[in-house]
Amino acid sequence: MARRPFRAAFLTASIAAIILGAVPARAQDSAAESTASEVQTADAPGAEPEPDLVRDTLGLDIAGADYYALVSWARELGLAETGTAQELRDRLYAHFGITAPPSAAASSRTITIVSADRTEYLSASGDGESTVLFTGRVSLSVKDDERGETLTISADSILVNRDANLLSARGDILFERKKADGSDFFLGESLELDMDDWSGVFLDGESKRGSGSSSGDDALYFRADDILKRGSDVLVFKDGVVSSCDDESPHYSIRASKIWILGGNEWAMQNMTLSVGEIPLLYLPFFYYPGEEIVFHPVFGYDDRFGRYVQTTTYILGEKEPKEQEISLLKIAEGSSGYERTIDGVFLRTSRVPKKGTTTDFVKIMADLYSTLGGFVGTQAQLAKYGPFTSVAGFAGIGLTRSAFLSGGIYTPFVAASDYSSVWNSVDLFGVDIPFRFGWELSSNLDLGPFKISFSAPFYSDAYFNRDFKDRSENMNWLQFLDQETDDTTISAISTFTDSLSVTASLPASMMPSWLSSANLSKLSSSLSWTAVANDALLADIGSTLYAVDPAGKFFAPYEWTILDAAASLSGTLYKYPAAASAPTVAAAGDVASRALGSGPELMRPWDDAEEPEAGAPASASAAPSVSPDTFQPPPLASAETYEDRDPLTASVGWSWSPTFSWKRRFLTADWLEPSDIDLSALYETRTVRNAGSLSLSGSVYEGLLGISASVSASTQYQERPRVSSDAAYASESLLQTWAKQDAQYRNDKLSASLKLTSSPFQDVWLWSPTSVSYSLSSTLYEYAFQSMDPTALTDPSKAIYERSWADWTDDTVSAHALALNLGVKPWGYAQSLTLAADLPPILQGYSARLNLKSSWATMSVSTKYAMPSEGEELAWDPLSTSLTLGSSPWPTFTGSFIWNLEDSTPTSISAAVAWNGFSASINASDAVAYELDTDGWTATGDSSFRLSAFSIAFKDSWKPPAAWRRRIAWSLDVNANAQQSFLRFTDSYLNFVLGLTFKVHEILDITFSSTSKNSALWRYYPGAFTIPAPYDVEAVNPIEDLLKSFNFFDTTDRMESLFKLKSLSITATHYLHDWDLAMKFSMSPVLDGSVYVFEPNFSITLAWRSVSQIKAGYSLEGDTTTWN
Repeated sequence: MARRPFRAAFLTASIAAIILGAVPARAQDSAAESTASEVQTADAPGAEPEPDLVRDTLGLDIAGADYYALVSWARELGLAETGTAQELRDRLYAHFGITAPPSAAASSRTITIVSADRTEYLSASGDGESTVLFTGRVSLSVKDDERGETLTISADSILVNRDANLLSARGDILFERKKADGSDFFLGESLELDMDDWSGVFLDGESKRGSGSSSGDDALYFRADDILKRGSDVLVFKDGVVSSCDDESPHYSIRASKIWILGGNEWAMQNMTLSVGEIPLLYLPFFYYPGEEIVFHPVFGYDDRFGRYVQTTTYILGEKEPKEQEISLLKIAEGSSGYERTIDGVFLRTSRVPKKGTTTDFVKIMADLYSTLGGFVGTQAQLAKYGPFTSVAGFAGIGLTRSAFLSGGIYTPFVAASDYSSVWNSVDLFGVDIPFRFGWELSSNLDLGPFKISFSAPFYSDAYFNRDFKDRSENMNWLQFLDQETDDTTISAISTFTDSLSVTASLPASMMPSWLSSANLSKLSSSLSWTAVANDALLADIGSTLYAVDPAGKFFAPYEWTILDAAASLSGTLYKYPAAASAPTVAAAGDVASRALGSGPELMRPWDDAEEPEAGAPASASAAPSVSPDTFQPPPLASAETYEDRDPLTASVGWSWSPTFSWKRRFLTADWLEPSDIDLSALYETRTVRNAGSLSLSGSVYEGLLGISASVSASTQYQERPRVSSDAAYASESLLQTWAKQDAQYRNDKLSASLKLTSSPFQDVWLWSPTSVSYSLSSTLYEYAFQSMDPTALTDPSKAIYERSWADWTDDTVSAHALALNLGVKPWGYAQSLTLAADLPPILQGYSARLNLKSSWATMSVSTKYAMPSEGEELAWDPLSTSLTLGSSPWPTFTGSFIWNLEDSTPTSISAAVAWNGFSASINASDAVAYELDTDGWTATGDSSFRLSAFSIAFKDSWKPPAAWRRRIAWSLDVNANAQQSFLRFTDSYLNFVLGLTFKVHEILDITFSSTSKNSALWRYYPGAFTIPAPYDVEAVNPIEDLLKSFNFFDTTDRMESLFKLKSLSITATHYLHDWDLAMKFSMSPVLDGSVYVFEPNFSITLAWRSVSQIKAGYSLEGDTTTWN
């Protein structure tokens, strides 16, 4: 008995090998006896060569030999024995002058015997068939790589007919089929299965489709007397029952004499009855649900203004984005977006061929028809690349519509103003009447090497084109009549759009001389912006009733034309020393590596035999006497870089130039009352020119020991209006003066310079390396700027008054003049610094200091400044500011700050705070005025002085204990409380308290409670701590009793007496009723009603069917408004 498992396992593995069709082993001849001379065939003149069995099978012998046989074979033939098994085979093929046999085609189906208590193999005899019988806890797994499926079959017994490729299973069968779009489960007592296409028959079976957990959808259960499976996708149920309820007596079900599942989400039923429990509610002789999409994606619907409509979208290229089924009852398979789809009649069928790649490119044709509005035909395309063009996006559409009037609460095309006939819309295109509406959009990019071109060219016949024709869908909701919530969002009217063409360019580096490092055409563009203008002429022609709904009531007119907008930038280096950076050679790098590893042991190849040192051999002279020769010595640390390793001098002279030009024309749009009035007359034109350039010098001595950076920059800019309308109605005197002043103010010439010197004298000493000193100076050398307009010529910018200013040693031209010293050390990797800075004349003098100290557990900062507040005043001290932090999370932390008035030698403020594990407290003192309470209220006690000002304390935490009752019950408690007490005016105190409680019973109940309360009179709990005048008799309030009163919802008096005032309260509960969800939500908050606050409750209760979420009933109460759904 002890050997039985081994024998069974051995027998099972042997039979599995036979089932899988293992290739029989091939005999291998002795390599020593198979020489080249033995396999040669003597050719007789004029005779056919005789077949040589040894030579014909020699390639198979080599292919079937293992690694060690190949090594032995090569050794006997005197060939090299190194390399992999395939390299040895190639060497033998070449030696014998033969080719490798073709590889056998790999099987796409793999069968694995997971378990079986007993296996019997019955070989074929006579007319019999070869079969294998598995009994006792049998489990087989089949992986089909071609279909991308994995099947698992478990049963009491399984019989496999190898000749007919049939499988029969009996007793407690579980058949699972895993696919990329979901899983199927079959349960039954008997199964006959064709292993070629996996078709078969289940007797007294049950099928489960979907997991019911991946996205919150319920799995569907199909029960039937007979389940017929045809091919890989078609299922036929006889006398079937469908439900997402897994109970033996489902709470609801769909019963049918025959059910067809045709693949994907497509299915049909004959003699269908929908029942709740045993009560039938709906009967249909036949029901068909098209799970696969129709080629032209029809969408039927109704809109108040459009009427009944059908919208179609046909994809010539690409496909629409898949939409998940919202009703889980109709979702019997997961999404199939990972497979190719083919056209079968009018349907797009999902094939079993996986997609080779994904793309967002598409070309589609749209055709829509509306019973009230009219019709629309259009096309839209989006291509990532089309020839030399990239990011291509286009749209074009034509609409034939009629006006829809709102009359008696409904939209109709027939009203008295139109003599009860349809008013078909036409548009006026620059004076040409067109009987349809249109719109197009086209944008793309073009890459021509150094040139990049982009353009965008939209145009619309009217402002309401998008509103009428782009509010469409490509997904049909067949059960939309169940929806209780509708989408009321609309597309807004078009107000403006812009056509543009832009070019950018960069000169390749290979074409630039040494003094030029970059040459870019940042922008060369032209654009025309359009704006919607009211068609006043149409209003006068057809009247207000027809005009109000006519899309031609607004037309698009040119608003501004940017004729040319150009910008370029050039930069380079005129001089550089040294001319080229010297790169270390490979040999030099090798020398460095050799020196770094000089003291290490000599590297040895692992396949070489280590030589044992001779006994008594003297040790190396370089080895330390106390170190064993066999002990590994790590390489020495590389020495820090010193000034000897740095370049003694580096310098460069750079330059830059950035010209810009803009030419714009603003049209006289306000003068155009109808499209035929558009004459492109200009209100004004502007031309703007700006030039900016710089020349810079940078240098360094020993790469940081001393550095210099100096630059001179210049800019000039100018703006003019060569054309201004002479119509005083649009170019009034005030506007002319404003435009003239804008042009005059833009005119400016400026020349400025800057200088900065830096030095890091201890950069090679790691301890003092942060130390540095710097000096900076910036000044305007020359400026030509606007001062005022000539009072006698306010509309002439050429006569404006300008002022020239030259560099002088005043703060009018000198913008920065500073000296800074940073004394720094870096022990143990923490930088400590003392920064001293000075603002030097001619700017306002100022001297500042800042000390920063840091360690692993503390940081400290101290700063102050001694500066001149304004011109002519004495130097004065800014307050001394200090901050300190001790500790780090998760340990307690302390934070403090202190501000000292150096001028008055008095403290200004001090604060201290401590925090740990959700608890925090702080106390503050400041120089402030205190108040005292008397019969007239709060009055100031006198001048300000340093005193305690406030104290605060807070706590925030969340408790989540482990789940109880077999991990089915879980709860959490969230608390957030913060309180503050003022010592300046003790009535300024409060306590905010936020409480949250969540309770969950797995798959039964979820309850969430949240409340926010505020106590604005915290001091009432301890009135004896303050001086309260005699007229006020205040007794201390018990805080625990006060808190309980605030939650006594059954006694209004207690809640009114409590100092806690409820700001908000909400309770949410969801009860899971197997197939239904019962949700309740209650919330209330105080609302000011006249002079009294009252609670306004909001209550809602909803009962929803899980499988069809659109079927639900609800009641809601918001204030005094009651709603039933």
